[in-house]
Amino acid sequence: FPSHEDYTRYALWFIAIFIYAYFNINIHMHESYVYAGSLERFFDMREGHLEASPWLLNYQPFGNYHPCHPLLHLLVELVQNGLKIVGIGLNAIQLLTTFNTLAGLGAAFVFYKILSLFNSNKLFISLCVFVLMFSDVYWFASKTGESYVPAQLFNFLSTYLILS
Repeated sequence: FPSHEDYTRYALWFIAIFIYAYFNINIHMHESYVYAGSLERFFDMREGHLEASPWLLNYQPFGNYHPCHPLLHLLVELVQNGLKIVGIGLNAIQLLTTFNTLAGLGAAFVFYKILSLFNSNKLFISLCVFVLMFSDVYWFASKTGESYVPAQLFNFLSTYLILS
């Protein structure tokens, strides 16, 4: 049977996932809107983002995909088109933030797995993961339309696979 510590850990994880799923922020940096606008085909990424990032001029044309994040844009566009097929129409900013929220939760889980390689106290490990999850930078990146948290998920996953 699960112990009292297990029930406490399960309750904490439930609360953390609930908070991540239902409490969003509506303040985004300009990149979130640029990415969403390019996915919605409001403008060509190279022209719309050129003033803020003049280095884009030296990249090969990717059309509406950011030259540094083409895979993120492709995945979000594929999900957006797939959802349209089944009748769910979400705009690009909603999809980007949802994708990042799921990536943030996934990265937190992989971080939990990494810490469990070094410590057997699951409640302590969960608390360490929550410190990461609810830090200002990680929370903000998980709830906006930028590409930092999917990269963090990849980094944590790579680290876990190397260590295990």
